[in-house]
Amino acid sequence: MMSVLKSYEIANLKQPSSKPIVDESISGSSNHSTRPRRRNNAILLMYSGWGYYGMQRCPVFPTIEGELSKALFTCGQLDNLTGEEHKRVHFQRASKTDKSVSALGQVCSMQVGLFINGLN
Repeated sequence: MMSVLKSYEIANLKQPSSKPIVDESISGSSNHSTRPRRRNNAILLMYSGWGYYGMQRCPVFPTIEGELSKALFTCGQLDNLTGEEHKRVHFQRASKTDKSVSALGQVCSMQVGLFINGLN
């Protein structure tokens, strides 16, 4: 069962410490890194497929997965836009769609490090 936090409950959440969470397997050494520990995360998407050639990434046509990859690259969660990078973060999609098909509950998962105020 999912619960929804009220605004006063959100305000009372503890702020994350300034010390980053370090995953030794990512940095390769014991020095401190600013990259947070990678965890499995699910992303629930809702989108209009008009103008896209489906969900699955394709190098020559605009796709929903391509747009998601660009957004994750822009915010620093992906190092590049290659298929190897998708394997590194264990990117998975629950299904795929065809050209111009929209979705109300598309689920993708991947291992990325996220800093979310009050939740880490």
